[in-house]
Amino acid sequence: MNKVAIGLVFLVFGIWGMVSWWWFLLDVLKGVSIVALLVAGLLLVGMGVKDVGAPEAKKPSEKPRRAKTADDMAGA
Repeated sequence: MNKVAIGLVFLVFGIWGMVSWWWFLLDVLKGVSIVALLVAGLLLVGMGVKDVGAPEAKKPSEKPRRAKTADDMAGA
């Protein structure tokens, strides 16, 4: 019950803060979005450079399988 009451108090203060300081909230969102775009861009460029520089992995050649015969099933 205490967690519900504290949660409701936090919600009330959060809504009050958003209504009272909405312009500041927009400034923070603008700044965070710019930083998120920069981080995402750096990650994508880094992943792209890593993929370009690495040679493609070759799959090991598989031997063709032959069908089981009656001799194989008998253990001969």
